Amino acid sequence: MAENHAILKQLNFWVYSVVIKLFPCVILTIVSLKLLQVLLEAKRRRHKLTNIQEQHTKKRKSYQRADKERQTDRTTIMLLVVLLLFLLTELPQGILGLFSVLLGPEFFSSCYLMLEDSTG
Repeated sequence: MAENHAILKQLNFWVYSVVIKLFPCVILTIVSLKLLQVLLEAKRRRHKLTNIQEQHTKKRKSYQRADKERQTDRTTIMLLVVLLLFLLTELPQGILGLFSVLLGPEFFSSCYLMLEDSTG
C-alpha cells in the first residue's frame, strides 16, 4: 500500500509539473514568439506600403495610420506583458515540482515545503 502511495505521489508531481505547468509555458512561449514575429513582419510591410502611399495622399490619412500603428504597438506590448506575467507565476512552480520528482523527498521537504503558504 505504501509503495502504491509513493508511485501515485510521483505520478502526481510528474503530471503537475510537466503537463500542467511546464508544457503550457513552453507552448505559450513558442506561439507568442511566432505571433510576435508575424506582427513585426506585418508592421514592416505596412510601413513600407504607407511610405509609398504617403507620397500620393494627404497628411490627414498619415495621422490615422500613425494612430493605428500606435494601437498595434500597445497590443503587442500588452501581449508580451501577459506572457511574462504568466511565465513568472507558472514556470517556478513547474520547476519546483519537477525537481521534487527528480531529486526526491529530501528536496521536497527541505525546499518545496518551505515555500508553502503557512498563513492559512
